[in-house]
Amino acid sequence: MRTGIGAELAIGTRALAEKYGHPEMGMQVKGLEAPGYDPRGSFGMSIAYATSDRGACHMRSFPIGPEVIEGTMPADTLDESKAKFSVDFQNHYAFKFCGIWCDFWAIDYDQMRMLMKHLWKREVSEEELAQVGERVWNLGRLFNVREGFVRADDNVPKVWLEKPFTKGLSAGKIIGVERFNEVLGEYYSLRGWDENGVPTEAKLSELGIDVRL
Repeated sequence: MRTGIGAELAIGTRALAEKYGHPEMGMQVKGLEAPGYDPRGSFGMSIAYATSDRGACHMRSFPIGPEVIEGTMPADTLDESKAKFSVDFQNHYAFKFCGIWCDFWAIDYDQMRMLMKHLWKREVSEEELAQVGERVWNLGRLFNVREGFVRADDNVPKVWLEKPFTKGLSAGKIIGVERFNEVLGEYYSLRGWDENGVPTEAKLSELGIDVRL
């Protein structure tokens, strides 16, 4: 039996914050609490969290890699390159998880291609695997749309966009709500979705997805 503060916490961050009249205090996306990566230190994570099918998940897209660990992308900018990164990463991982491979195996398309060659008994291209991942991602999006998700659900707590850190390398730097929404729109465009984040008939046809499903 749930009792005391445990019963309160058990309802989840979003519900608890809403219960006490401060939904802005819930550090969550689509009801899923955020992991240990604050977008104020890795701007690309704002788009990664917002566009994840299940909310604030770092296993759908991980711009922390190039932005912080590798240093090959600036961590304090948000532009179309960050939207494209999430599109490509999401497609890649959608196929990876179809293979039920451990997340700690940083398997790339070439490795997956060689494995699938033996399973499918034919040559396999990286482009083919990426399209399978894209198909999976769009099917997931259709599921969310059917369940009532709208563009407003592709969002992150405003504190991440408006309130900068006061210490550290990211001190004083902000993403900004306007900039975030611009890049989210660019993400939709790259996906072939409409302005509300709904896959277009043209994109579904391209991927061989029957919308009647």
